[in-house]
Amino acid sequence: MAHDLFISYSTQDKAIADRLCHELEAKGVRCWMAPRDITYGSDWQQSILDAIAQAKALVLVFSAGANTSSTVRKEVLAAVESNVLVIPFRVEDVRPQGALRFNLIDVHWLDAVTPPLDPHIDLLVDRVARLTRDIEPEPEPEPDPRPTPPKRRRRKAADPDPPPAPEAEEEEAPAINDPAPSDPVPVLTPVPPAPPPPAPKPALTGEEKQRRQTFLIIAGAVVLGLLLLAILWPKPGPPSPSDSDSGSPSYSGNSSDSGSGSGDSSSGVSSSTSGGTVSDISTLSSSDDKNRVVEIVNQTGKPMVGLYASAPTSSWGANRMSGTLPSGSSYRFNLSDGTAECYLDVKGVFDDGAYSSTSRFHVCGQSTLTFTATVAPS
Repeated sequence: MAHDLFISYSTQDKAIADRLCHELEAKGVRCWMAPRDITYGSDWQQSILDAIAQAKALVLVFSAGANTSSTVRKEVLAAVESNVLVIPFRVEDVRPQGALRFNLIDVHWLDAVTPPLDPHIDLLVDRVARLTRDIEPEPEPEPDPRPTPPKRRRRKAADPDPPPAPEAEEEEAPAINDPAPSDPVPVLTPVPPAPPPPAPKPALTGEEKQRRQTFLIIAGAVVLGLLLLAILWPKPGPPSPSDSDSGSPSYSGNSSDSGSGSGDSSSGVSSSTSGGTVSDISTLSSSDDKNRVVEIVNQTGKPMVGLYASAPTSSWGANRMSGTLPSGSSYRFNLSDGTAECYLDVKGVFDDGAYSSTSRFHVCGQSTLTFTATVAPS
């Protein structure tokens, strides 16, 4: 039996599907729905596939039950593959999931979520009835199998010859290329000319090239001079011993015999890598600062009142001592200057104004610095 519409539904929505079928068939829309229209003894799945392929549209009663029904998913997929129009009729406020979402992502919905259901069913029935009428192909007129022969008139001998027919004026056929009066005449928009290419820059003359080279040489000489001045600029001297606080505490510790090492022997300073890295300084936080803790040994016979350390290109900065380091004693000091510099200039100042210094002391690799002799103040 020929049909116009296939109704796809979940068994939970059979009452709504039966009502839709009744209303649509009352409007003259022939419906097909399982299991009502499956012939006894026929293949169930093949009957459904044939019914979908022969239908003009498929109405999907969409709900939470239809969203999880494998049969509904297969019916919608079969309709899409057969180019059959799918009309979702949503009766519950749910969204399609999985394969249904993929097949219905660009399909317009007909919502029937808000009660009552009757107005929504009437609207669906009216639209489907009009849709199936529009899809219905018009029957082509059948040609007459018996062609009618033309009638012939016999002339009688007494009939005079008919007068000649007036010549009809030939109408000039319109040119094929002439546009129809109703067709709009295309308007051509003029294309602006392309801008001319930029003019090439004039080549430099010999005098201009020489002037530019002279300027670059002078600029390089000025920069080099400033760098040399910054390196050779004398550092400010440390404060005099008289400025130190007489009541400041004295550093004490065991006198140590530091081994010989690399250092500035003319200034009475020697360094050693013995002792390893100092690890008992609780006031330090970063590993880099800990690597810059050096044990200062005073073996000059004079109390040390000042200790200064700085990068080779910087000023001496602040005194690292807050007291006095007696001769024959040692103490661990943090010589970090706040940067990642490992080679520092170190100077010790004593109570009589004498001093002892060393250049480029490796604070990251040497753990002991011994002062053995001093230089009298100038």
